[in-house]
Amino acid sequence: MNQSKLSSTAKKMGTFFRVLQRIVGVTVIVVLCVLTVLTIANAMNPETVLGTELNVLEIGNIAIELKPEYAAENNSILGYAWCIGLIDVAWAICFWVGIGMVRKILAAMEAGQPFRKETGLQVKKLAVLSLVWGIVDNISAELEGYFALKTFGLDRLAESDMVQSVSLEHTLDGTFLVIFGLLLLLSYVFQYGEELQQRSDETL
Repeated sequence: MNQSKLSSTAKKMGTFFRVLQRIVGVTVIVVLCVLTVLTIANAMNPETVLGTELNVLEIGNIAIELKPEYAAENNSILGYAWCIGLIDVAWAICFWVGIGMVRKILAAMEAGQPFRKETGLQVKKLAVLSLVWGIVDNISAELEGYFALKTFGLDRLAESDMVQSVSLEHTLDGTFLVIFGLLLLLSYVFQYGEELQQRSDETL
């Protein structure tokens, strides 16, 4: 193993993830501050304009523009924004914690000790976090669709002669289970490497 290349690469990656972690943290704070300010502004003046094109809903590459009279009210928009915002914050917190775990793994590699006892433990924690992340992601997709349906009144599209029904599709993305399994397996590899390293040190 080329220790110098390992340490150099780990140091560069550690710097990248440190910056990324700070960006994620600042973004979370900004999102919460913006939502709080908008909520306070609306409470003080219910006629406050929260934004433009609030009657436009984007679904993939398709933009649905509702007539102004059917645009959602401020309270409904804020409720929807808080729901999506908190979901994104939960996702970002998982991401932030995960980056911290990766940084600890890289720190061990930067020190030239990739098979330290803590490394396998951090990878296992990362596996559990990926499981939580996947669950949050699936729940958020369901909630986002539900609140979009209710906030923008898309369920009323069925009143049109062209639309027979409007429903929310329930789908489960199980990719996170595969990632969980791979990371758990990788943690065992690091634990085995740690055992071999310990035996080698005892022999020396």
